[in-house]
Amino acid sequence: MVSEKRKGSKKQAVTRKKLKVENQENSLPEVDKTRKEVNKYYSKIISKDTTNKPKVIEKALKLIGNDLYSASRKHDLCRVIQACLKHGNDQQKAHILECLTEDYGKLAAGKYSFFLAKKLLKIGNKEELMEKVLPQAKAMLASPNGIKFLDLLYSDGNYKNKLMKSIYAPEIEEQTGHLEEIIKNHPEIENDLKSSLHKTVRHALNKGLIEYSIVQHVVCEYTQIIEKDQKLEILGQLWDHLASLMNSKPGVRLAIEALAASDIKQRKKIVKLAQPLINLISDDESNAYLFFIKLFEVIDDTKRINKILSSTIVQNMKEIIKSKNGVKVLLYIIPANLDLFILSQSEIDFLKDDLNTLSKKDLNQKKKEIFLNISQPIIDEITESLETMIKNPRLSNLVVAVAIILSQGLIKAPKLTSAICKFVINWDIMDDNISHRALKKIIVLENKNGNKKFAGRMLKNLKEREDYVEKLIKSRGVWVFESLATSNIKEEAQEFFRKYQDKLEKSHTGEKALFEALTQSN
Repeated sequence: MVSEKRKGSKKQAVTRKKLKVENQENSLPEVDKTRKEVNKYYSKIISKDTTNKPKVIEKALKLIGNDLYSASRKHDLCRVIQACLKHGNDQQKAHILECLTEDYGKLAAGKYSFFLAKKLLKIGNKEELMEKVLPQAKAMLASPNGIKFLDLLYSDGNYKNKLMKSIYAPEIEEQTGHLEEIIKNHPEIENDLKSSLHKTVRHALNKGLIEYSIVQHVVCEYTQIIEKDQKLEILGQLWDHLASLMNSKPGVRLAIEALAASDIKQRKKIVKLAQPLINLISDDESNAYLFFIKLFEVIDDTKRINKILSSTIVQNMKEIIKSKNGVKVLLYIIPANLDLFILSQSEIDFLKDDLNTLSKKDLNQKKKEIFLNISQPIIDEITESLETMIKNPRLSNLVVAVAIILSQGLIKAPKLTSAICKFVINWDIMDDNISHRALKKIIVLENKNGNKKFAGRMLKNLKEREDYVEKLIKSRGVWVFESLATSNIKEEAQEFFRKYQDKLEKSHTGEKALFEALTQSN
């Protein structure tokens, strides 16, 4: 009797629960009922079973209706629309795109619809969708999701100028999107523009939105048009975001200006903040290498640099040497006063500042103190891969720079010195377009510095292989011989090469240059 009663009670409880749920559903507003009904289709839309998927998507879209923008503001419905866009047929995708194009600007700034806007960008007409975003670009800078979407567009170089025009002065058609130029050509809007950007920049800094490249662009251009004290105040707030500033060229520019404007106490902190970013030196897609070049130029405390940064550079040396930007940093640190076209003119201009007033220490002395702490792994890497490196257009300059340091006696590496000098009797090296130029540079640059270590050793090696010299004269290496004949050991070199003067063909530019070097001295 007891068990039957309990059994009946359980059935009764289930029935009551069911009735309660049904009553709750009946009391829901019509919109929420529809929403609940639509959500039931989500698992079917994303399932691997494609049998009835087009029909399921059609039912879901019918329930949602044509006002897809309003629906996209609801997290669950936005998820369903995204699923329909991904799994729907071409006709269904076109329907979703058509319904959302008009409100695309608002869609892009939505908390949930941001992801839907990204997907539509891949299937829709970019130009048409951009026209919906641009009028709202300035307002979108106040929204984290709006900024995120603008940053996505900013990364596409095709839309960068259009975006900046819309943010700065959309009412002025004949402008390039450069802030200084807009103010120069339209001084009447300067005060309003500065006031507007002041609010935008403050909001971005307060909310931590400086991590986005487009915000860095705005802040960077804004700091070029304001008073120095205002600029310094903004630059001083950037150090907590140093890693984010490495994401874009304007960001690195801000970091460089902030570094130049920093005081002695801040610079100690900056060295510590920079340590985790050392690996970015070897990232050829990053502009971080320019920041580190500026850091080595500006900071006088080389003991702190060596204690915190040099060990990390040594640990990452293999990757740094493999990268284009990494080699530029190493070449900059090497204190050899070399004209090796380390940086392009645009890079040199990028590094200029008018804020650094604290650096007093001689730059070459700073480089020397830093280089001595990282020189051994550089020597080891070059020694291990010398023949490959000297034939590489980028790495051959590193070989030349280290050779000049060896010539000056700042460091010693007998094995590497001997290997470089023996290249003068190696046909593959002497006839190679890159490596013969590297050997010539070594002779010319050490001659310029008043040294003759490599030139003397090379000539000695040639004298030991006189039988091979006649053949080498017919290689590109004849330019190396011409350099020896005009170097600090020219008397000895000319005397040696005159044995082969009759073999020189004046129709060959290199041989003619060697001939002239031999005859002009007579």
